[in-house]
Amino acid sequence: MDENIIKLVRDLNDLDRQLVKVEGKMIKPSQCFRYETDPFHFMFNTNCPEELKQQVQSIFDRYKYMPSHKNDTSSQRVR
Repeated sequence: MDENIIKLVRDLNDLDRQLVKVEGKMIKPSQCFRYETDPFHFMFNTNCPEELKQQVQSIFDRYKYMPSHKNDTSSQRVR
């Protein structure tokens, strides 16, 4: 696994320890968004709090360039 992906997952797991309130319920941040690595992208649920979106965006911004495929040496920018 790519080192940046390992770091990204570690940082997202750290964030997941901080529950957020969504529609009156306390949930893990990971329940508000989804990401994939080939190609690298992420999506937020419509009810995701703006503050959480900013935190997640900040984490993704640390790893802007990631391989688009394990056999491909080019990089792709996170959108």
